[in-house]
Amino acid sequence: MPDMQYRAMEQVTIAGGGIAGLAAAIGLAGKGFGVRIVEKALSFSSIGAGIQIGPNAVRALQEIGAWDAVEPLSVRPPLVKIMSGRSGKVLQTVDLSNTFERRYGAPYRVIHRSDLHSALVGCARQSRLVVIEMGQDATRDIDLQSQCLIAADGVHSAIRRHMFPSADAIRLPFTIHRAMLPPDAISGFADRESVHLWLFPGSHVVHYPVKNGDINVVVVTDGVDAPLPRQITSGLFGNSSPATWSEWPALIAPTLDRWHRDNVCLIGDAAHGTMPFLAQGAAMALEDAAALAEIFETQQQVSARFGAFEIQRRNRTLRLHRQTLAMGRIYHLTGLAELARNVVFKLSPRSAPLRSVDWIYRHK
Repeated sequence: MPDMQYRAMEQVTIAGGGIAGLAAAIGLAGKGFGVRIVEKALSFSSIGAGIQIGPNAVRALQEIGAWDAVEPLSVRPPLVKIMSGRSGKVLQTVDLSNTFERRYGAPYRVIHRSDLHSALVGCARQSRLVVIEMGQDATRDIDLQSQCLIAADGVHSAIRRHMFPSADAIRLPFTIHRAMLPPDAISGFADRESVHLWLFPGSHVVHYPVKNGDINVVVVTDGVDAPLPRQITSGLFGNSSPATWSEWPALIAPTLDRWHRDNVCLIGDAAHGTMPFLAQGAAMALEDAAALAEIFETQQQVSARFGAFEIQRRNRTLRLHRQTLAMGRIYHLTGLAELARNVVFKLSPRSAPLRSVDWIYRHK
């Protein structure tokens, strides 16, 4: 019997039908494994905000065979503009055109989270090897002693707490505000096509277009339960209503010595959820999926597979988490440190911002 037939007989259960779980299912099914996705929600919803898909995330989508479904739903911004919130002036720009794509071998795109999720759902449902079961609680309906369980149940992972009882999500001293605004909400300070990063004392703002021209906006402010800084948002998005904004706590996954135990392994935000300062949360989940597919193809034993997965992924995600928090501190500088940072941005060559993320974007 060929290897592919053997694999189809090996049932892999994935807890969670988000980006990490769906991508892992698609990747594993592409290698011939039978996959059962168990999702707690009764139906998939279209809520969510935008996602930046860097070259490493694009490459991961290509490797699991989902990029052709995702690409038509994405938007190709021409530039990343780093802006001074005080002056409204451009501090630095990053060209995302052909030169960028040649540097990394893949493009930079932005997309609405629901569009990415819908594309992944479509890919999963097209596979005869993937079964999606809705309305099931992983901790109640799944036997944790099953043959192979991948926990992709998010930063609040119930399976992580089952494996490591004290491993609750950690709240950091930031508050995240999100909104999806119409194109005419953008003030004259910015164009509607590029990714913008606005740096203010104690806060920063990111906005970029998604499909149909809507503008995804994220505001991160120092402090727990910090109010939306209206003096900032009214200047950048004069036509936005307070009712259009939602508030999110700043949560990360705890740093664990290991992500697996016996036949159960954490992936995505359940294993290494971090802050959005480098826009790599979804990208790391997609990389996890591609890595799992490759490792499952080459390793036979479940424990060996999960051990190899940890070796390949843990140090990279830890490094990303540290750099993410460091960037948050840089974004929120005040006083003389803020002025010095702005001078560095202005005087640095245009390729300078890419040097710190080369190791992220070049990853295969």
